[in-house]
Amino acid sequence: MSKVQKLFRFTEEMDQKIKRYAQHLHVSQSQFMAMTVDYFIKNEGAEYVGFYEAMGKMFEDYQKEINNELKKIKLGVNQISKESQMQIEFWNNQYLEKGTGNLLTSDVKKSNEVSLAEANIQNRILKMQQKKYS
Repeated sequence: MSKVQKLFRFTEEMDQKIKRYAQHLHVSQSQFMAMTVDYFIKNEGAEYVGFYEAMGKMFEDYQKEINNELKKIKLGVNQISKESQMQIEFWNNQYLEKGTGNLLTSDVKKSNEVSLAEANIQNRILKMQQKKYS
């Protein structure tokens, strides 16, 4: 069988893998690529049970970690939702009792209490971040 010269472009990482596996099998890089293509064609459409099992086991560990993180996120979102609903109810009550028909927003005028609350919240967030990363 005659050989045909071809040029293929690989990433640097893939090139290193080809070199490493060719050296491991004691064949040239072109022989290794030919063996790889032959193997792929021979096994095209075959079930790779061992491969799927190995991948499944590998992802089981990650899935547990991801599920734990998702639970934490869900709890955080639920807490934020509860707090937002409480704020809506509070402000609804304030407007019903003392409403003047006008809405003065914090970008127009900010009360001392709101400024203090913002500063306290900012400090609390910074302390939580410092705890998390220390």
